[in-house]
Amino acid sequence: MRFTVGVTSGNALGLSFEDFQALSLSEREKRVDTARQALLDAGADLVVDSVADLVAALERSIDGSGPGHLPAHP
Repeated sequence: MRFTVGVTSGNALGLSFEDFQALSLSEREKRVDTARQALLDAGADLVVDSVADLVAALERSIDGSGPGHLPAHP
């Protein structure tokens, strides 16, 4: 059993932090949305914007209130 989490910040965007910050808000949102979809298309079960969001996203997945649900333990 596997559960894969994709993270849109960093390598998924292909930009340094400084380059990302230099983009307009609408361009940032567009690039994050594109990265999120690419990660989902590649098989991610859950996608977060940052590792800092991981714990909360996993907790929502466990209790069923968020997208992507953790597989049940055998």
